[in-house]
Amino acid sequence: MNTAKGTSLIPEDAFEKGTREGTLGAEEELWLADPETFKLADGAQKILSLEPETRFSGELIDCEIESNTGVHEQPAGVFADLLSRRRRLLAHAERLGRVLGTSGTHPIGDWREQEIIDKPHYQRLKKKLGWL
Repeated sequence: MNTAKGTSLIPEDAFEKGTREGTLGAEEELWLADPETFKLADGAQKILSLEPETRFSGELIDCEIESNTGVHEQPAGVFADLLSRRRRLLAHAERLGRVLGTSGTHPIGDWREQEIIDKPHYQRLKKKLGWL
């Protein structure tokens, strides 16, 4: 975005005045795995059925869960929210005999072995893309 010389999107004295210039939140995607082999393991839909939709959501495959924090004014609020959500997921995973992990991609996961979750959007993708 271009701004005129000498101007800023955030006023220089915003911090001194305590002006709130925005909010923040975080999204984290976690996967469920078998505790002995660390292979991806289904169970996200079972966990999601026990939680409000505002707390967690499913992803394309049944071993993934997305966690979205609420809206916060300070990073500390986001951090506390993430920890709380992770604790809930850890407890659910333990009851299912699973462990939780998070990474960009699962190091040994094979997409051909994953079950697509039962949501209309993802089932349409499965039919459209074919290779899923």
